[in-house]
Amino acid sequence: MKLNQLAVLTSVSLLLAACASGSYQWHKNGVSVHDTNNQISKCKYDIDMARDVSAEKAKAMLTNCMQKEGYRWVYR
Repeated sequence: MKLNQLAVLTSVSLLLAACASGSYQWHKNGVSVHDTNNQISKCKYDIDMARDVSAEKAKAMLTNCMQKEGYRWVYR
């Protein structure tokens, strides 16, 4: 009985760990993580230059900026 409980707990733990390991991120084929982070920083800088922008508007502007540069928001 204890062996079955241990097997179930182990299986559930592994399943939860696998689910938690992925996340969404900006991606463009052939572009390094470093260059992607530089592009995100550039977009955020440009957004910061536009004064009085709400958080919702800033998020939309970041999405538009990154998509304009050929990036896609993907689950990895």
